[in-house]
This record gives sequence, structure tokens and C-alpha cells, in this order.
Amino acid sequence: MDRENIHLHCNKTTYLTNETIWFKGYIIEKKESKLNFQTTNVFVRLVDNQNTEISNQLFYTANGIVEGKIKINENLPSGDYFLQTYTNYMNNFFENEATNQKIKIINVQDKSIVNTNSKNQLSVNFAFEGGSLLYQTNNNIGVSIKNCFGRGQKLSNIEVKNSKNVVVNSFSTNQEGFGKFELKNIENETYRLIIPNNEEALTKELPRPVIEGINLHINNYAIEGKVVVKINTNETTFNKNKNKNYSILIQKNDYANYVDFILDQPFKELFIEKNSLFEGINIIRLLDSELNSISERVIYNVNENSTKLNLTSTVKTKESLNIKASIPNKIGNFSITVLPKNTKSNYNYNNIQTNLGFKNYFDSEDFDAAYYFTNFNKRKAFELDLMLLHVKESKYNWSRILNDAPKPTHPFDMGITVTGKINQNVPNKQNTKLRLFSINGIEESTEIKGDNSFEFQNIMAVDSSTLYFSLIKKDDKLESLSIYSKLENTNRKFLKAFNYQKPICEEITFTKNLYDSNFEFPKLEGVYELKDVDVIQAKKVKLERRGEYGNSMAKGYKIDDTEAGTFRDVLSFIASHGYDVSQQAGQVTIRARYATSLMGSRTPIVFLDNVQLQDFTFLLNMNLNDIDEIYINKRGYGMGSDGANGSIRIYTKKTTAFKEKPNQIKSKPIVVKNGFQPYTDYENPKYLIHSGEAFENYGTIDWIPNIYTNEKGEFEFSTPHFGQKEVTINIQGIDNNGQLYNENFVIEVK
Repeated sequence: MDRENIHLHCNKTTYLTNETIWFKGYIIEKKESKLNFQTTNVFVRLVDNQNTEISNQLFYTANGIVEGKIKINENLPSGDYFLQTYTNYMNNFFENEATNQKIKIINVQDKSIVNTNSKNQLSVNFAFEGGSLLYQTNNNIGVSIKNCFGRGQKLSNIEVKNSKNVVVNSFSTNQEGFGKFELKNIENETYRLIIPNNEEALTKELPRPVIEGINLHINNYAIEGKVVVKINTNETTFNKNKNKNYSILIQKNDYANYVDFILDQPFKELFIEKNSLFEGINIIRLLDSELNSISERVIYNVNENSTKLNLTSTVKTKESLNIKASIPNKIGNFSITVLPKNTKSNYNYNNIQTNLGFKNYFDSEDFDAAYYFTNFNKRKAFELDLMLLHVKESKYNWSRILNDAPKPTHPFDMGITVTGKINQNVPNKQNTKLRLFSINGIEESTEIKGDNSFEFQNIMAVDSSTLYFSLIKKDDKLESLSIYSKLENTNRKFLKAFNYQKPICEEITFTKNLYDSNFEFPKLEGVYELKDVDVIQAKKVKLERRGEYGNSMAKGYKIDDTEAGTFRDVLSFIASHGYDVSQQAGQVTIRARYATSLMGSRTPIVFLDNVQLQDFTFLLNMNLNDIDEIYINKRGYGMGSDGANGSIRIYTKKTTAFKEKPNQIKSKPIVVKNGFQPYTDYENPKYLIHSGEAFENYGTIDWIPNIYTNEKGEFEFSTPHFGQKEVTINIQGIDNNGQLYNENFVIEVK
């Protein structure tokens, strides 16, 4: 079963609550590492660091690309949030294939406080190459030291002492907090680290050695073109396994190479050609003759022939930058964000290279992979291997690979499925079809099943749009229709747990701003901070049909965006204005809440565009966005005996899709809820000024989601610079061979 992974390139990574998250997603088929053209339904979920869901929206994907936006709720508290991106198909796998990308959202009513009081709390973790600290062998031990913020600590002169308090080795950690040392032919005793920590040293004990085992040591950077594989064991283990058959398996996805050997000595060294490795992550396992995994090591093989993305020219004008770039002899697809040079947004932690080429092979995200891939060289290769020493195994368990193949119990969604049942007798079904259509171009028809049920598949239904059904005979004659329908796959949940390990200390905390003005964040046009507000006169809304059909005796409502956003649909509006509305088996009932006659039915008379409705089912799922005015006359004044229980007059907008009188219309509507989010063009925030520290830290200059190269690999784009001295340009994308690109450029403007 093919797997897919998704990366979202966002226009920023630090947002304010008066902003919108804009993104472009790249969906790859994991085995080939190329864009997955099959995917159509992608969910983007915004959660806080407690996994509380803020929003979950469905986006349409085409040719492996998804674009969209998420409006930030202005009442969100400041803190870390996550964009979890997934498809329903990912639920088939035991492993978590979703992508969780951390962003920061800051409430503009807050002010930030940098925490300088970390109390120098250090956390220390060990990693034993090959899996265990093994008695009477040489062992490589990795060490990770982090402060309470979760950041690596660069320390030197860390001593390793045995139980007799003798220093047997010493080492240092790099800026990411990783280090390594060797213990030769260790005894069955306790070793400990003495870690300098200001004035008071920290002592950390290693676990006691295990008596039996086989360790696997890998070195893929010491010898040019070779991978050195060392198999270490002790006499006790060797005597039990002497001359047995073993294999070294090199695996990535569904590709594998292997080397067989016989364990004929306690220490064995193999030299494997580096061209036996695969590009990127490689999992190297030591297997016995029964295919049991004895030891495992994860390494990274860098593609030294990868193409470099280059800026070939930059032309500066008074208002903009015109930039040309290229990836020679490749065809690429890119997205570009332009920010002030000193922006608080940081693309080092989450970018397309680290997410789709690295992190998607591990469960843990407790590392800054971008550090290693920026200005990659031999030293960075060593440090990357040092970090991977702490990854005890990939997220793909060997036993599960062999014995627990995934089963396709969750469908690969392609569009939205509409199902339902016709609640009336449909004679001559073979000559009658059910038609589904909408004003935005959907036009489908389907057969009616023997039990009057139906199904439409692969429908591109946009959220809040209206779908219409009609029965149509072979002679194209419309038939009356009573129908029940629903949307099947618009709200897929992701079944894997979301785990986030919060650091012990917060680097930045937030508190409410106590001043009248907050100068920490940039101001937007049309937004004013008012100390006192006096309402002099409320604007009166003119009702156009007040004088028609006794509407002067009724309470009139002009349906604006506020009303349309408050109530789901027309029936919800009626229910909130004095009537009981119920629905059963697709039939709608409207009743007054008190009787005006002993023999009355309590049912008001309802008009749509001055035509009386005999069947209220026509109002089912009618969107308020299509309505102009509603008049409710609870006493029925001016309506005679027919209006004893009141009257309701509904007027549609002049641009609405209803062209015929309702007693002539044979179609029934359904409003799409949780459908595909509509595409909208990017809109830059309208700042009052584009200068000062607030804009430099949090401002946005431009977001260009769609850039394609020509056949030579060349592309160009223009962006405003808003008078900045320097701007940062982040370009991410993928080419036709599946190579991933993440490049940051600082462009001098003045």
C-alpha cells in the first residue's frame, strides 16, 4: 500500500491573532518521493499544545499540491500551536504518517516576556550504538544534554569515570547538545559522567552493562566511498552463536540491499560500497538466519550530486524587487515567502527538506534537522550521524514490516460522497435518474437503486455552497421530489494520538498588556484603539418590501452577513424567532408556540417570493446567504383566517439561483457543511507603516504560492520591499525528479 506524506509551506511561522495563515502543501508518494497526483482530500487541523482542536478544514488537492488559508481567531491565547495535516487513507497504517508543524500565535493584546531565569536545569540522555551497553566489548555511547528550554547545551571537559573514580575518557558536546565517547572492553561496573554546570557539577550514572548481545557500529563518513560496518560481541555471546549465519540489511521504504556473513570471530569488520546505500535515510539492521532483528542503526546518505537553487539576478526598483532564479535542467514547482530580515519567523525547524526527507521516518521530532542540512559539509555529516545515534530505531518496526501488513479499511477519499434516499414511489426506475447540480458547475446524474437509495461519488462540493437534486425522466421532464440526503466523508478524524513534549521552561511567556497602546506589534489600516466609544445614532436599515402584502404589520429583517453568520440556515432563523421547527424523515414542520384557535393546527402560512409554500421541505438546508429579507407576522394581521397562526414571508436575493416559483420547482437543495474550502487569492495585510521594530519582527512582505520553472529550470518573480534595507526570501519546492529545495536568501535593498 502506497503511503503519502504532506508538508505545508506557510507564509510565516509566527502569527498574530489579527492575521491569516496562508499555506501551500506538497503531497508526496513516499516510496518514490515524488508528488502524489492521486490525492484530492486533505485535512488541515489547527490544535494547541494540549491537542485541543481549534479548527479542522477540508482542502482540495490537485497534482500533489494543496493551497489554502486559516483565519486566526482573535481570541486565541498566545502560545505554541500545531498544524496537523493528514488524509483519511493515513488511518490505515500503524505508523503515524501525518505531519505536525509547530507555529507560534501571539495575541495582539499581550506582551511577550523573555525568560532569562532557566536555573540551568539540564536533562541528560544516553544512546548506545547498536542498542545496548555490552559487557567486555568496545562500546560507543552517545550523549544528549539539553537545558530546560529543550535546547542543546554546548559543553566541554565532560569526564567519564569508572566505579574506582578513575577518569577513563572525556568528551564535549556540540551546539545541538550531542556528544559521543568510547568505552573499551568495559567491566560489569557502574560508570558515570561528571558534567560541568556552572559552579556545581552534575553527575549522571550509566546503566550497568548487559552480559549478552551483539552490537552494530556504522561509520559512513571516515573512508571515501565506503561504509564501515563493525559487529561487536563478547566471548559469552560468541560461543553461543559461533559460525551462525547473519545478514546486514540496508533498507529504505521497499528497497533493500543485503550482505550475508558468518560470525566466525567476536569482532568482525565489513566494508560495503557506498553505492549500496539509498539517498537519504537508510536503516541498517543486523539479522539472524530467522530474520530476527538483533541490532539496528539509522544513517543518512547525502546526495552529493543534488542540484543547487541559485538566484541569477536581482533588479531593484523604487517599490519592488524583480528576481530571477534557476535549477538548471530541472522542472520545478515552488512557493516563496518574503519577510523582513529580522523576522521572528524561523524556517529552520519545519521545512520541506526536513519534513519530507527526514522527519517522516521517525516518531520523535526532538531535533532541529535543519541545522545539519544548512551549509552541509563533512563536519555537519559527522554531527548529523551523532544525532542519528540517538534514534534507536525508525518508526517502521521490523517485526511489523514482516508480520503485520496494513489493511485498506479506510478508503482513499477522492472528492465528497453524497448519499440518501427518495421518500416517494418512483415508478419506472429504469427510465428515471436522479440529477445533482449546483450553480458552480456540478452536473451529475445517477441510477436509483431498488430501495430508492442513491449515491454520488467524487463530488467537488465547496463548503457552504448549495447542491440541488431533481428527478428527471428519459424525456428530460422534471418530476416532483421528496428526498433525504447527506454528505458522507467531509469530517474524517485522524485516529493517531498527537503527542507534544512541552519543555520544562518556557523561553517566552505572555501577559496582558496594561497600556492603552501596544507598540510591540505592527498596526493594520482601519484598526483604531479607542479609549471611549459613544454611539450617537444607530444606522437604520431600509427594508425594500415593507409596503408589500401587509408587511407593514410584520417584523422585518434585512439579512446581512452578521445574520447569515449567526444562523445556519433559514429554518434556524425561523426557529430562533418564535416558532418550533422539527424535521423527521426528510419532512419539515413549522408550528407556532401557542395556539390561537381551539381547532387550529398552529402552522403558519409561509411564502417564498410571494408564492405560498405547501411543503416546507423546500426550506430544508436553504442558506441564509441566498436570502435578502424575512418578514414575520406572528399574529397574522391582514392575512384573514388563513393567517391565524401567523405568516412568514421570505424574499431571496435578486442574484439567487431560484428562478422559478417554488410550487413549480422540482429540485430539492442541500447546503454543504464541512466541504472543500473555497480557493481565495492571497491578500497582504494592510499595515499603517512598514518600518520600525514591530514590523521587522512580525510583519509580512509577500507570499507567492505558485511558481513554476520553464523547460530550462528558470523562473522569476516580483515582490514589493516596502522600503526595507534587507529582506529574507524563503523558497521551498520540489522538482520533477523528487529533489526537495529549501533555500533562504537575504537580499540587500538599499
